[in-house]
This record gives sequence, structure tokens and C-alpha cells, in this order.
Amino acid sequence: METMVINALRRTRRLVAPQELWLSVIPTQRPSNRKYAYQLLFVMIYSSALSDASLTQHMKSIFDLVSVVPEEVIKMSEKKLQMILHKMGRSYMNAANILAMTKNVLDEHNGQVPADWDAITKFNGVGRKMASVVAYEAFGISHIPVDVHVLKFAKYFGWCRDNVSAKQCQEDIEGWMPEINWYRVNSTISSFSQGN
Repeated sequence: METMVINALRRTRRLVAPQELWLSVIPTQRPSNRKYAYQLLFVMIYSSALSDASLTQHMKSIFDLVSVVPEEVIKMSEKKLQMILHKMGRSYMNAANILAMTKNVLDEHNGQVPADWDAITKFNGVGRKMASVVAYEAFGISHIPVDVHVLKFAKYFGWCRDNVSAKQCQEDIEGWMPEINWYRVNSTISSFSQGN
């Protein structure tokens, strides 16, 4: 048991904020640039259900294959985007969600992802966790991204009530944890859970 704790503590020293890992592959590196928010959202939808490790392997390829700006993505047919994403091992549903999100960004938000967490959650293919990551990384809007790892951990350690949804768990944790720590919760717990 002691060895497991020591190894876990050593891993925490190597934890890197998400922007320093797979987010560093996004060509637009200034979060103040609205193009960055769109590229981040595109990547999050494209990569849903991939681990950070496999995402990092495939990320560079998508930017080599596609000009990831809404005005260019919307010109692609769903079939063409499906073919590109399929080469990357992604499902056809991701293409439909990306195109629907892109259309919404162009039609409802003047071609820019809004700096509004609630608005981001309304895009096709975007849940609360994804919206939390995009809102924080692109705009500094803090929410706790609750995925299966955080949910299990939080229930086990009493951070939230038993038998609650991810939404309720997020609300429970945000109710007692200082906001300055919210962005760290998911990446730290996921690193332990996935053995990174």
C-alpha cells in the first residue's frame, strides 16, 4: 500500500496542465484569440471518448487534414468530414456534431464560440464536462468537468452525495470547494484513474 501511495505522489509531480499536453497541438495558442475557442471545441467533439494519450497521437493529423475554422469547416460535406474522421478512428456521429456546432457558431454567434458556459453546453455533441474544459481553457470560466473518473472518486470520498448524476455531483463539489481549485479536479483525478 505504501508503495502505491509513493508512486501516486510521484505521478502528481509529473502532472501537467491539459494545455501543456494535447492542447499544445492546437495551432492557435492564444486563448484570447476566438479562433482558439473554436479549434478547441472542434477537437473536443472530434475526440470524445479518446484518452489523452491517444488523442495526442492523432491531434496533429487533424490540423494537417482540415483547416479548423468555422468558415472552412462548414463548406465540407458531412460525408467528406466523416471520411477524414474515420481515418482518425472516430465515429460518423462526430462529423454530424461538428457540422451542427459549426453551423450554430456561424448562425447564432457570428462565427465565434461564445464566452458563456451555458451557451457552450447547448452545442450538439457537447456535454457539461466538455463545456467546462472549453470554457476554462478558452475563456477562464471555471466549472468542474465531471466525467466518470471524477464521479466515482467524488462519491467514494464523499465529495458529493451517493446516487447523483454528473450534473448534481458537479453542483455538490462546486458548493464547497474553493473555485480556484475547480479546474484542477478533472485532470488530477483522471491522471490517477488512468495511471498517467
